[in-house]
Amino acid sequence: MQNKNLICMEPVYKAQADKLQEKILKTEKEAEDILEKICFTEILIRNFEKEKIEPKLKKLEDRLNNLKILLGMKSKSEKKYKKENEKNTDEENLKSIYRKLAKAYHPDKNASASVKNFYCERMKEINLLFSKKDINGLKRILRKSFLELQNGDSNLFRMEKLKKILEEAEEEKRFYSDKMDEVLKSARYKATKMKEEELKIFLSEKEEEIKREIKIYSEIFYSSLKKR
Repeated sequence: MQNKNLICMEPVYKAQADKLQEKILKTEKEAEDILEKICFTEILIRNFEKEKIEPKLKKLEDRLNNLKILLGMKSKSEKKYKKENEKNTDEENLKSIYRKLAKAYHPDKNASASVKNFYCERMKEINLLFSKKDINGLKRILRKSFLELQNGDSNLFRMEKLKKILEEAEEEKRFYSDKMDEVLKSARYKATKMKEEELKIFLSEKEEEIKREIKIYSEIFYSSLKKR
């Protein structure tokens, strides 16, 4: 009797699952929009710093960076970045994951008419990530694929899986919202809104801050020379 009821409810569960898929896409799009705003604001900050901050502080920052290089600090971080970058651009791994996702999400091969839009949107996202060589983004979708694809499951089970994905999407959206708030409250962003006199004070404080760092690293450097 219970199985019969479940079978009768399948169309209802399917409709609910399809709605969940649409909601997931909407939430992910909202998260992407917030991320885009973060990137735009970061670019705005960076351009401001290049134009207004760096010309004033460049000599001091170069001196500080040279000290860090002499102490072996900067080269280590650069090696770490290079290693991570090489890992993220592993062509073979990238292509392998892309092929798996393309096979799983291709709308013409997998999607019924009711969920075709979901598959189309997901495939667009996959293609975009592949074009950017964003292997971490593709891995994220691959992890989700085990939950959001039906794979012969009942629509009730599919619906439960989609609820988990929606929770993740909402969590991601909250994360980006918090990040956006952090950016807007940051000293770097506030500097872009400063008037001329305020900016002079800000630059003066930054100069003093860098000078203090230079003094610390200089002492460390000369101390290391004495020990040789």
